[in-house]
Amino acid sequence: MTDQVNTTNKPLRTPSLRELKCNRPENVEILPTAQPRQVAQHYNRHARAERHALREASSERFNFIHPHVRAQMDRARRIAANRPASARDRLLDAIVLTVLTQEQREKLALLLACSESETARDASELVEIAMPMSIGDEYSLRAALEMVVDESD
Repeated sequence: MTDQVNTTNKPLRTPSLRELKCNRPENVEILPTAQPRQVAQHYNRHARAERHALREASSERFNFIHPHVRAQMDRARRIAANRPASARDRLLDAIVLTVLTQEQREKLALLLACSESETARDASELVEIAMPMSIGDEYSLRAALEMVVDESD
């Protein structure tokens, strides 16, 4: 198949089915349902150029945050704010929350939510965090936590 060189500004004509059949390699078979000529879709060319120009003209760049991660940002900020300072406290929190069953966690969350003390509210949020989430929610929360920790540093 010879390469066509475009010497004018007009777009190249797409070959007809007859031309394709004559110039095809031996290992290519043209299906009997093939259209006689490929339809030229020029309508998208202008939209593509406009989108590119809009992106280039936009001076404001921002860091995109996926909506699922954005939904977990508030929860991640609360976790980061109430995170225990010592590694020992964090380890104890993790052990208690992984050993407790779901029913025990729910009872503990209810008990802590009714309390008036600041420490109980912090613990209540920790128990809320440990409630079972879907894999997607856990992934989004982890990503939101990373973003929040990066912001604070």
